[in-house]
Amino acid sequence: MKILRRLLPFLKPYTLGLSVITFLSLILSLLSTATIAIIWPIMMVIIPPGGKATEPAGIPGAAAVPLFGQAKAWMLGLIQSFIIVPNDKLGSLRNVCLLVVGIFIVKDIIKYFTFVLNTVVEERMIKDIRDTVFSRTIGQSLEFFNAKRTGELISVLTNDVNMMSSALTPTLGTIIREPMQALQMLFLLLTFSPTLTLIAFSTSILSLVLIRVLTKHVKRYSQRMQTALSDITSRLQETFLNIRIIKGYSAERYELDRFKGETKRYVRAAEKHSATVNVNGPTGEILAIIALAVVLYYGGSQVLQGTMRAEELISFLLILFAIMAPINAVVQIPTSIQRGLVAAERVLAVMDAEPTVKSGPRKAAPLRNELQLLNVGFSYRPGHPVVRDVTLTIKRGQTLALVGPSGGGKSTLMDLMLRLYDAGSGGISLDGIDIREFDLESYRSLFGVVTQESILFNDSVFNNIAYGVIDATRQRVEDAARMANAHEFIQRLPQGYDTPIGDRGVLLSGGQRQRLAIARALARDPQILLFDEATSALDTESEMFVQEAINNLLIDRTAVVIAHRLSTIKHAHMIAVVENGAIVEYGRHDELLAAGNLYRRLYDVQFREN
Repeated sequence: MKILRRLLPFLKPYTLGLSVITFLSLILSLLSTATIAIIWPIMMVIIPPGGKATEPAGIPGAAAVPLFGQAKAWMLGLIQSFIIVPNDKLGSLRNVCLLVVGIFIVKDIIKYFTFVLNTVVEERMIKDIRDTVFSRTIGQSLEFFNAKRTGELISVLTNDVNMMSSALTPTLGTIIREPMQALQMLFLLLTFSPTLTLIAFSTSILSLVLIRVLTKHVKRYSQRMQTALSDITSRLQETFLNIRIIKGYSAERYELDRFKGETKRYVRAAEKHSATVNVNGPTGEILAIIALAVVLYYGGSQVLQGTMRAEELISFLLILFAIMAPINAVVQIPTSIQRGLVAAERVLAVMDAEPTVKSGPRKAAPLRNELQLLNVGFSYRPGHPVVRDVTLTIKRGQTLALVGPSGGGKSTLMDLMLRLYDAGSGGISLDGIDIREFDLESYRSLFGVVTQESILFNDSVFNNIAYGVIDATRQRVEDAARMANAHEFIQRLPQGYDTPIGDRGVLLSGGQRQRLAIARALARDPQILLFDEATSALDTESEMFVQEAINNLLIDRTAVVIAHRLSTIKHAHMIAVVENGAIVEYGRHDELLAAGNLYRRLYDVQFREN
């Protein structure tokens, strides 16, 4: 119930639609009952009436319960007033047939609109839930994504949301329609014979006990199925993302075996889930048939003794058969809803996650003086510091270069400046104001970022450069491309700026992708540029074009550059040498060379290599 209460806000916008569905469901249940109740007058028209039946003494029946007797007489009188033509059996039969056809036409029209409206509510609610989950997910901090598999998150947004809604939303109609129909038919049965009704439902307690036992097992196997679906999605996502490596290493068979293992686990869980869920149906039916046989024997004996009319027993048996469908639907609700609840738990777990990096109340103003790191420390895991007591100042209009051995913490420092993570100790300020005071969107809009791996989207060149810039004009995009040395090669593409570049920009070369990434950063007109080893993965010719673009951009701009090739940052205003998360040297290129420490050793090694 707690999970269902959590989902109520998603139902609120559709209160009117759900109210209409509820009303139509009630009408539908009444008409469904009427299609069964009409059997009684049909039997009266076809079968000549015999003597008045009375129940034997000591056996409670309709006559012993005035309410049921009166209701029976009222319903019979109402139906007869519509269909019985005095002294005209054929006319009465014709009226019965017309009434049956009319009831079914109205019933099926209502059923159609109920199903359509239910689908509209369900699909729109799925959209709302999926949009909300995506909004919550995309708003999480980077730690959240580091701890989660991408395929698992995709599975939550697709499989789990769909399963949750498809299991829970239709249940709303079932909870209203089927119990009402069952109660109406139960009342009909009681008007014929409370005794036979009691006998018929004597096995219900056993069915309820069985449902109670099965529900726990259904939940367990539902959890296994959802987890297996998540693993399948993760495997697919990872496989397609790394298809070049798989092909290069001829690992298709290995990946196929791993995928078969994931699908096998899902099938095993699905088989157990099905075996558990479907135990209830046959078992309940066997118990119902036993009760039906007892009813047939007892009722048949009453007919033979002349205390009950044959048409009443036949009508009772037909209604008893008909009531099994709504009762079975009600009985199946706990098991059918269980998988939806399991999916809802996974969805709510994502929605309940709180970002560790929270937005502040202030709008960030343009950089006036400096961005400063003061005694900053940070660790991804407790007890394993990645950044240790770092103090740095990036002056407006100047370039700070970060160099040093791989794994020293350079990229982490840049992530802290961008506030993808919050410092564990110390602080970072922009013009003297702690960056945690700023609204994340306005603060990050001050930065343009170019990483070692060019992250591009399967879209046109124009949309990739204009990404994140709402009011980007053609001129603004082309100016950014020119500054990034990208305009010429873009013009040579088949459709120029409208050319699709494929998944992750696969249709472009590495140098072209990197220049597009630089153009994208420039299109934001950023206050501070961040370059994270932007040329290290390029060949010599591509590096020349990209480095030329970077050098042009750094003139009179505030920038932080992580560089693997020290020759590219020798003109930086200040250079910080980072080793094991700490600043071990700080100064200009010539000063650091003259000092003869780590920077000099790194420079000499690269000079010999060159």
